[in-house]
Amino acid sequence: MPTVKKSRSNGINQELVIEALLVCSTIKEVYLSLGLPKRTLTRMMANPDFKAKLNTARTEMLSQAVVKLNSNVGLAVQVLVDLMEDEKSGGQTRLLAAKTLLEYSVKLDSHFNMTERIEALEARIIGG
Repeated sequence: MPTVKKSRSNGINQELVIEALLVCSTIKEVYLSLGLPKRTLTRMMANPDFKAKLNTARTEMLSQAVVKLNSNVGLAVQVLVDLMEDEKSGGQTRLLAAKTLLEYSVKLDSHFNMTERIEALEARIIGG
């Protein structure tokens, strides 16, 4: 990761720091990889405007990941179904595929039921 370049507006390229915070495993890795003093990074992270920018970037990154995951759910389910139905696969493989399908089906059903209950409660609270 490149060293942080100074900008005229605030002295440090915030976008580069935000990018490092999103990809590095630790704060130490961030400030070392960018050549920043630890104290500078700590001050930046305490700044409400910087925090807001970081949270926006993090939310955008997670949203993109969710879109990618959701676009592949059907394929993942089909792989599990294919494994489960393939009589050439070992029994353990077929069993694991079936178990995985059942477990996630129950979790997904539970999630949707909970979502419906929360929405109903919100409607009652807002509706008065």
